[in-house]
Amino acid sequence: MLSPAEFIGSGATGLSLSVLGTYLLSRRKGAETLDAAQRLEAVKAQEKIEEQQRALDEALRKPKRTRAEEHHYSAARASLEKLPTECAEVLRHLRLHENLTYGRMNPSCPSGMSFTNHRGFLDLCAEEHLVDKKARNTPGGIEWDYRIAPGMQATLDELLYSTGEQPTA
Repeated sequence: MLSPAEFIGSGATGLSLSVLGTYLLSRRKGAETLDAAQRLEAVKAQEKIEEQQRALDEALRKPKRTRAEEHHYSAARASLEKLPTECAEVLRHLRLHENLTYGRMNPSCPSGMSFTNHRGFLDLCAEEHLVDKKARNTPGGIEWDYRIAPGMQATLDELLYSTGEQPTA
């Protein structure tokens, strides 16, 4: 049997160890709970950052075409579908030479095409606003200058050279 002093000492030691153990256990569980809460906050913050980054990327992404370019593209595509297929060849030829002048001296034409047909196709393209046609008075008579219409060059490059081949001039 234990003496009362040993009994009280033993009880005090047990009580101290129990309180200390409970304290240490609560500190560990509290830290784990706080850690889990912070981890949850960190995950939510990371998700919010990613969402904002996606929104920013979307806002900064350049559209494929501006509204004006889209208008030119739609008009040019509709015109090319309506015009004879030779017009595409004539437009490629004009794109290559940048300017063709009909007057006293006629320009070169794509192989196998007459001057009359070539100019007729250019006039058709001018009616569709793909080509800019201007008359000039010269001492030898009127000369007609043909150029790709302003704003249509990039659009026609995309439509006429969609297979990857690009104009060399």
